[in-house]
Amino acid sequence: MRLVSSGLFAVVTAVSATAVLAAWPAGADPAPPGPGPTDAARLGRAWTGPPAHGNIGSGPVYADGSVYYTEDAWPVSDPRSALRISRRDAATGRPLPFAAPAVKALLSAQPATDGVRIFTVSAYENADPVASVRAYTLDGRAAWTRRLPGEKFLLNLVVAGPLVIAAGELDCDREPEAGCERTTVAAWWAATGKRAWQRTLPGGSPQLVAASGRLTVSTATGPGTADLTAVDTASGRRLWARKRLAAGPLAADAGSVYVAGGDLCALRARDGGRRWCVKDRRYHDVAVAGGGLYAVADSAVADRDQRVVALTTGGRARWAVPASPTGPLTVANGVVYLQHYPQDGPALPHPVNRPTKLLALHGTTGARLAELPVTDGYSSGLVAVGPGRVFTTAYLTAVLGFAPKP
Repeated sequence: MRLVSSGLFAVVTAVSATAVLAAWPAGADPAPPGPGPTDAARLGRAWTGPPAHGNIGSGPVYADGSVYYTEDAWPVSDPRSALRISRRDAATGRPLPFAAPAVKALLSAQPATDGVRIFTVSAYENADPVASVRAYTLDGRAAWTRRLPGEKFLLNLVVAGPLVIAAGELDCDREPEAGCERTTVAAWWAATGKRAWQRTLPGGSPQLVAASGRLTVSTATGPGTADLTAVDTASGRRLWARKRLAAGPLAADAGSVYVAGGDLCALRARDGGRRWCVKDRRYHDVAVAGGGLYAVADSAVADRDQRVVALTTGGRARWAVPASPTGPLTVANGVVYLQHYPQDGPALPHPVNRPTKLLALHGTTGARLAELPVTDGYSSGLVAVGPGRVFTTAYLTAVLGFAPKP
């Protein structure tokens, strides 16, 4: 995912649905079950949590009864730049202690969890091209910090079983549109921070997705093109590579790697060979969960006729629903969640009289189960789930909790 800074805060501006299953990191322990379709149809706003100081900087993640997210450590008017992880009770929204102090950094990654620890990446620390992978206990005590190799950072962070994996870019002194020449992918043991492996790949703008013991890395090697490299998650040993494919968001399951690069294509997970491609629309996001494939697609005219679509993992269409997601799709317990902002095209500025809503779609039929206000204007954000509950953010201004009404 790419996070960008504007002044004193970091915000999510583009997050692919790369294996965002219940906002749980790809390859991690099973995600907590969210509300099923019956309960999702009864969702209502349970609480609203404003930031303590400046702006909300990330989407939420759920772990063990709490919701975690990043926010500014100082008011926007303060010239200092620092970010912190905040914590709230998942049931009530009540602020809870998180012991770690703020980190002086311009960017911070979407927090991730293995269920017993919280991980993030802080980048451009003290305004220098330096980034660190940081691990905390669930109450915020620092567990370990490790330097992330690189000079430019897109803040990918994957929890894959017992490992935490991140990537940094190197040799970024060419023309900006050319990107960086190399990417370093590194893995650490989540419990101790000990380095498990590290390898360098050609290209920049890395995307990472893990499933069934394989990590697939996409690196941009030219305008609109990317190389895919699959490695063994435990050792970093290369399994296969495919060159000069269409660049786009990734998802993966035990049998396939899916690429939404205009066409929606599936590659065999074991060797990278092509399984199938769907070319009927322009696909630019993808997630896989519960044996189904979910994507965002539009027509050849940019940002028009947007739809959330469901397919089988064999590429057969199941359903399509008009919607304009502003963040990744979250799929959990038979429900597809997204933030939806109606739009007629790519024109800016966004009209302020169009509210953003949280949509819950039935994973089997596409039926709209719930459509709930998030904010009066534009918002973009990730949706997370916990046992029987749903969480998201109103752009920069609040964390929201939803629960089934009695």
